[in-house]
Amino acid sequence: MDVPTPTGAILALIKACFKHNDHLAPLVKSYVYLFRKDIRISMACLVRYEFEGKIILVRNRHRQEYIAPFGGVIKFHEDARTVLDNIEFQSEQKSSTDKDLIYDLRGYLKSRYFGTFMTWFKSRTGREQVDALHRELREEFAESGIPQHIAKPLIEAKYSLVRVIHEGPYGHDEHKHATFRYLEIYKPVMSQGVEEALKHLAEISTSSDSKTQLVNKQELDKLRTRLGVPIAGHARYLNSAKWHGFEPAAL
Repeated sequence: MDVPTPTGAILALIKACFKHNDHLAPLVKSYVYLFRKDIRISMACLVRYEFEGKIILVRNRHRQEYIAPFGGVIKFHEDARTVLDNIEFQSEQKSSTDKDLIYDLRGYLKSRYFGTFMTWFKSRTGREQVDALHRELREEFAESGIPQHIAKPLIEAKYSLVRVIHEGPYGHDEHKHATFRYLEIYKPVMSQGVEEALKHLAEISTSSDSKTQLVNKQELDKLRTRLGVPIAGHARYLNSAKWHGFEPAAL
């Protein structure tokens, strides 16, 4: 039986690293911070609504001065609490008076548990999947005053996954923690009902008092509308995975 030489093993390792470079980066980065930083994680899903080449955005519920994509944070289920407790996940909303927010997958964990967390998350058990998107849409359409004849077809539509974004982990000198953001970008599966709903949503988005707005690619790139309304940074991901876009290791 052939025994791999040290040189052969090293070359194989180098080749594997190049092949899976994008997959390994988030995990390796997490261990860079092992002894000095916790990691703040934010796991969310967004939807790309487009009509005649323009993107439809909505007023951000938490920062009303911004417009942002429809969608929001992914939540975990109660049966996953033991798993998350074992890796010392601390919800950012743990002290919130809104009990529903304590299930948000937005919070802090030790760098050494990042791999374990991603293994659990990628198993797609004990957490929302595309149903997170439908829940967020119901909430946002209601809060934005979108008429039912527009909201209903879009809430009930099927959605296909466009891309997955993994941003970070990266550090901030001014913070005691690193940051990792996970985004699933979806688009609606087109049908006559969905097309009509998007047309009507685009029409009401031209009104000055509407909580939804139409933006073009140039405005999205500049993160500001022609009228000076700021656009949330993650909206850029609706058009591109350019900043980051690698998959983490299949842990």
